[in-house]
Amino acid sequence: MAVRRCSSSLPKWVFCSMFPASPLTRSSGGCPPQAAPKGSALWNPAPTRRAAGLCPAPTGAFAPDPEMLTHLCFACGRDGDPRAGTFRAGSPKWGRARRGSASAALRGHPQEKTYSRSNRVKSKHLLGGKPMNLYITGGGTGGHVTPGLAIARYVMEHEPGSTVRFAGTERGIESRLVPREGYPLDRIEIIGLSRKLTPQGLAHNVKAAYLTVTAVARAKKLLRAAKPDVVLGCGGYVSYPIVKAAQQMKIPTVLLEVNALPGKVTQQLAPHADRVLVCFEQTRALLGERENIRLTGAPVRPEILEADRKKARARYGLSEGDKLVVSFWGSMGALYMNRHMAGMLALEAQEGTTFRHVHASGAAAAKWLPEEVQKKGVNLAEHPNIELTEYIYDMADRMAAADLVICRAGAATIGELCALGRPSVMVPSPFVAENHQEKNARALEEAGACKVVLEPGCTPEQLLQATKELIWDDERLAGMRRAAVKLAAADPDGAIFRQLKEVTKGRA
Repeated sequence: MAVRRCSSSLPKWVFCSMFPASPLTRSSGGCPPQAAPKGSALWNPAPTRRAAGLCPAPTGAFAPDPEMLTHLCFACGRDGDPRAGTFRAGSPKWGRARRGSASAALRGHPQEKTYSRSNRVKSKHLLGGKPMNLYITGGGTGGHVTPGLAIARYVMEHEPGSTVRFAGTERGIESRLVPREGYPLDRIEIIGLSRKLTPQGLAHNVKAAYLTVTAVARAKKLLRAAKPDVVLGCGGYVSYPIVKAAQQMKIPTVLLEVNALPGKVTQQLAPHADRVLVCFEQTRALLGERENIRLTGAPVRPEILEADRKKARARYGLSEGDKLVVSFWGSMGALYMNRHMAGMLALEAQEGTTFRHVHASGAAAAKWLPEEVQKKGVNLAEHPNIELTEYIYDMADRMAAADLVICRAGAATIGELCALGRPSVMVPSPFVAENHQEKNARALEEAGACKVVLEPGCTPEQLLQATKELIWDDERLAGMRRAAVKLAAADPDGAIFRQLKEVTKGRA
């Protein structure tokens, strides 16, 4: 039977996901409180707070989970305790050379390039210094938002007079994070797809298809009003209508894919994008070795790049022979893994392990996790080498001081681990699209930078055994540190910025 191609804006992946069992198709492959409303005591625009030397995030606006805090609590490059509202402006050490940042393609050669502030400032003049009107879209999860925020900050620093605007959904994390950073956010109504073959799942996908088509029309209106020089898509289903509309309007588009396995949106939009920026060499092959693909790495927040291991260890009273393990989970699957962590902490105490361990439970587990450890016959007050906390507010220094990090395998986390050269035990979340976290973790494991433990079948005993096998093996840890550093890209922010400038050359 012949199938006529539809000329509408409905993407192929929407139809395939709506009817995965169709012979014509084959399916491929706790929310924080809302931010305080404008006019309330908690609302305060980020630029105003910056002018006062304060963090742009108003205290009390919302409570992120541990993974979000890892990537967002210090996104503005400030020091202090957010609980007390004392994020005072620090003095980034721009004078010394920046270390390599986010995870890049498994290059296979040592990191050599350094990037100082003087180089960063010169780049503006080398590229002409013309202000940029940048439109960024991406959302749903922090992994699709924080890279865009990092690039927005970089553009504003290097191109005075530039304007940056974001587009996202009302329900996604971007609706809270973007305004807190001081950038305007255009809202678009669109929902993700359901893979369930139930009447409810199919009805959901019919609605998703309708919203996708109407969202493209809405996106065109937003783009006509914004008149951007270039549109940067950072992933998530909300980026599809914006980038698709820009491509139809002949506006330059750049896609940033931070995961080893490209998402459906990237796969659909890549053929018509001016640039597709990737962080792993494998991603290039999975996207068909297209001419528009460039290897840049993913952005990393400044405080990670500025973290000093020696000073961080001195801050926490760690001697040369002391070992520190830092662990945290993201929002996806955190309940399940925190239960395992309760068991692991109890085993550590019962066995009398001597390494120090700091675990961030997150707000959802802050109350029950200590109680769970207590039920196992362990009083953590009697074990000062084990620290259980709701959040790790000084995550940059904690990670720099750590000998081993136990965590999920999100792209932002991987970028920071590589920038710091930290060995890790990664437990990929199985509750993510196309199991992309395992693909990320396997890329690091193949390079020798981490050990992967899969969540299905994972036990507290398995976690502790993996930790003990690594933490006392100095030679193996040193090899993992070297492997992680080799995967770090040199100045990915600058590389992405230069690609944005390149595609806008000659645009009035």
